[in-house]
Amino acid sequence: MATIDQSLRQRIQETSPLFSSLEAGELEALLAIGRRTKVPGNHSLFQRGSAADRFFVLLSGRARVVFTAHDGRELVVRLLEPGDVFGEIAVLDGGERTATVSTTEPCELLVVERSRLRSHLIAHPELNLKLLSLLAARLRQTTELLTDNVFLDVATRLAKVLRALVQSHGKPTRSGTRIDLKISQQELADMTGTSRVSVNKQLMSWQEQGLLSTERRVVTVHDMSAMEALAGVWR
Repeated sequence: MATIDQSLRQRIQETSPLFSSLEAGELEALLAIGRRTKVPGNHSLFQRGSAADRFFVLLSGRARVVFTAHDGRELVVRLLEPGDVFGEIAVLDGGERTATVSTTEPCELLVVERSRLRSHLIAHPELNLKLLSLLAARLRQTTELLTDNVFLDVATRLAKVLRALVQSHGKPTRSGTRIDLKISQQELADMTGTSRVSVNKQLMSWQEQGLLSTERRVVTVHDMSAMEALAGVWR
């Protein structure tokens, strides 16, 4: 049985679309079938196309979900934070992994084996609808990401990424909203499907306009209304 302390359970429920919908007893029962493990940074948890026999809950650390093209280019689909669930799609349908996941720093994981998950879902059929809701949200996210990379320019894509990071990691400050997450220009480039040079050029332009500022890989957005307009979001 995996023992999860109260503060971590609360954080998992707050950050996970799947677990936030579970009652206390449902969450306890699902967490109990997993096992905890620690892995180092820059460690591949699984590769796209590999067989799937387990899914994961990130308990601490950071990881990233990546699509890799045949020419080696990468598109970061998600940055994973504590409480995030990943690897569940292939586990549910028995197919191959749809993306590659690797850690960016040392992580602790809750690992749930496919055989135990299937037995648990048979015994608790009400969880199937909640899993379907999670998968539908993931499909919407992926569809939007792919559509953006086909039809939107770099500035709009970058503005959408920054807006999403503000929504998930924003901390109010006197000068605006700080993205309370260290993220490199290369990571921003990977998330927008462009080059680091293009991201640097756009960030410099926005800094000159007073829309944002950057310091030690931390971005502070000073004009959120302007950023939302650039992202195509209108109040």
